[in-house]
Amino acid sequence: MSQEDFIISNQGFPAFRSDLNANLQALASCSSGATAPSTTYANQLWYDTANDILKIRNEDNDAWISIVTLNQTTDAVTSFANTPSLTGNNTLSGTNTFSGAMSATGNAYMAIDALTDASTIAVDMSVGNNFSVTLGGNRTLGNPTNLTAGQSGVIFIAQDGTGSRTLAYSSYWDFPSQTAPTLTTTANAIDVLVYTVRNSTSIAAQLLTNIG
Repeated sequence: MSQEDFIISNQGFPAFRSDLNANLQALASCSSGATAPSTTYANQLWYDTANDILKIRNEDNDAWISIVTLNQTTDAVTSFANTPSLTGNNTLSGTNTFSGAMSATGNAYMAIDALTDASTIAVDMSVGNNFSVTLGGNRTLGNPTNLTAGQSGVIFIAQDGTGSRTLAYSSYWDFPSQTAPTLTTTANAIDVLVYTVRNSTSIAAQLLTNIG
């Protein structure tokens, strides 16, 4: 952590080297410190260590603009200041929280993740929002793990080439009139389970039958 005025005065060699190293350290550390640098320049970066905020000096050199807040304990971005704009293809990993309105031009989508067919089909909601599975026998859709209230998506449920496969539902799955739906059992038929997570033990769901 270092702050300097970025001015190298005329001086002898040992002092010059010391002054240069100090200024380079300040430059490399984004003039990090608990208070703002005393000498400022337009578009200068300053990492505010008191609040863990990266800031940039405005063009008029009379104010600081906050860019991003960091969590130095978890080594993660906590929030972006103002309204960030992403262009092109952008991939966000981990847990990202956005406040305020969100809008998109072009398409926005979530991948469809394949579930493993088993007597009880496991669903890990941390993997994604949309899923698919092909039933190879009479199955039960298990209680998902890693539920987050408000998460929503679909599960494409396909019959195999034999058909006549049934699906029971574990206790977290809640349906209209408290009645579990019946699958289309024609060979290779596809139904879609549409869901929204209400809380850690309740998922509101409805089945769209025989879409293809």
